[in-house]
Amino acid sequence: GLLHVLVTLPPETEQTQGLLGILDGDPSNDFTTPAGDVVSPDSPEDTLYNDFSMQWAVGVDDSKFHWPKTAETTRVPLFGDPATFPYSDESMQPSEEDILGECEDSQSCRRDYYVTGDVNVARASKQTEDNFIEMQSAQVQ
Repeated sequence: GLLHVLVTLPPETEQTQGLLGILDGDPSNDFTTPAGDVVSPDSPEDTLYNDFSMQWAVGVDDSKFHWPKTAETTRVPLFGDPATFPYSDESMQPSEEDILGECEDSQSCRRDYYVTGDVNVARASKQTEDNFIEMQSAQVQ
């Protein structure tokens, strides 16, 4: 299964840190590691993943989540253009026409369709993204 996380904070929240970034109106310091190093928000995805996100990783013994003994905890995501991702079975790769028809301009939908080959996963990603954009619009008003 997939995990979609949405964090909402009350308006009176004055401070965040970690994966939420630093709530000070300055996006240039949002990718600050636990050691205080700042990773540029313009960095490539793999740099953000390795140099920022993974620095906040919690070990299996310290996690609040249940980790089955068979869980894979060393998987590294694929970065770059999903159209170039390797497929063990080329017949599983969705066509560009199918992806555009299903996902339109949703990057998360496109990536998930390419990676999984599963239209239902792609639809769920697009719906989650659409819901998030709708909530953002409602908060601005």
